[in-house]
Order: sequence, then C-alpha cells, then structure tokens
Amino acid sequence: MNVWPLPSKGSKGERLMHGDILVAYCNENLPEDITDIDQIPSIVIHTYTEHITIIRELSDIFACNGEQLRFDFKWLTAGRTSNQITDPHTIVYNPANVFVEEGVEIKACVLNAENGPIYLGRNAQLFEGTLIRGPFALGEGSFLNMGSKMRPDTTIGPFCKVGGEISNSVIFSYSNKSHDGFLAIRY
Repeated sequence: MNVWPLPSKGSKGERLMHGDILVAYCNENLPEDITDIDQIPSIVIHTYTEHITIIRELSDIFACNGEQLRFDFKWLTAGRTSNQITDPHTIVYNPANVFVEEGVEIKACVLNAENGPIYLGRNAQLFEGTLIRGPFALGEGSFLNMGSKMRPDTTIGPFCKVGGEISNSVIFSYSNKSHDGFLAIRY
C-alpha cells in the first residue's frame, strides 16, 4: 500500500490532509512568521481517506502500539520470507505470524504469536528462557536477557539491552533495562 500519494519530493505548497487534519506539507522555504495553517500557501491539496493513527498525547503512543505493531508487521514483511528458527529448543506458536530477520540468534525461547505478530530485527539476540507474546517488535541489534518476559503491545527499539518483564511499553533506541523487574505503561 502506498500511504503517501505525493511524489517523493512534493512540490512547494502541496498538502496531505485527512479530514481537517494536516498530515504532511511540503514547506520548502516557508516563512517563519506563519502561525495559522490557513496562512500557508497551497498549490495542491491531497486527501487521504484510509485509516491513520494520530498521536495527540504521549499516552496515545502506548494506547496505539498494538494496532501499529500489527500494521507495521504486514508492511515490513509483505513479499518477504522470514529466516528459519533452527534452535531445536525454541517453541513457536503460530509461526506464520513470526518474522525473523538475518543474523537473529535464538536459544531456548518461547514465541507465542497466536494473538499478534512477533518481529525480530536484524542481528537481535534472544537469550535462554526468553518468553515473548505478540504483538511484539524487537529492533535491530537488540538483546533480550536470559529469562526475559515480553508481554503484548511492546516495542523494543534498535540497539537496546533489556531484561525482566515488560508489558505495553515502547523502549526507544540505545536504551537499557537489563535488570529483572517489571515495566508497564498504564494510560
């Protein structure tokens, strides 16, 4: 699906609208003193009518994470083939809903994708005893410590080291939560 109906480099003044919400605007050389969207000169207004997720408040990141994980999984994996999980001690529930990028190392884990997809980014490592329940995404080069418990609606960004129990959270890149303990975001 092509989400962006504008050319890769929109022409000056082109807008992408979803109802009355400005989603994107090509602002090449836009004057700094503009305070109202209606002051922005527009050449062409494009309307996007499919569903979009709009983040208005910080808590929306967590409230929408499960939905976004499902959408992103379809988008990231469309037309691609997952690498195989070769560890004989790893158990996978609903393997069609698990995508493993190149270089991922998995040892004696349980991956349960019955209720949502699981995406494992390039060169990620899942150490012994890791439990994951989807929807879940692990970014490139990230580590899940031994005995980690990853609950649904969780995203771990690239190059993170995490452990313990994590639920309904978004951990941004280059972050660490290596200790045992529980982390959950309530909204």
